[in-house]
Amino acid sequence: MRHFLSLFLFVLFVSASAKNIYVSPGASGQADGSLKHPYSSILEAQLAARAKFGKEEVNIWLLDGTYYLDQPVTFSHEDGGTKRHPVYYRALHEGKAIVSGGRRLEVQW
Repeated sequence: MRHFLSLFLFVLFVSASAKNIYVSPGASGQADGSLKHPYSSILEAQLAARAKFGKEEVNIWLLDGTYYLDQPVTFSHEDGGTKRHPVYYRALHEGKAIVSGGRRLEVQW
């Protein structure tokens, strides 16, 4: 309970001072980057963060799961933000968000 309260307060503090964008590998449907309707890919979140470039701090939160990449994620100067308004990519739960360059295999045994 104590850990949950600490995490809740941390997310509350971060959300008050920055734009939060959420990504979930299992997301589908109406995605707006919110926790309730996260983007389904890192690329979608990256493009949304670029729209905020230099305007506000952005946190891109990767929810638990494995993110299989169809193409490489390429970062440019826009993706780091500015000194005053940086962009951070973070796992919501450390070690639970996995970015994989491999392909997911659908195997029938």
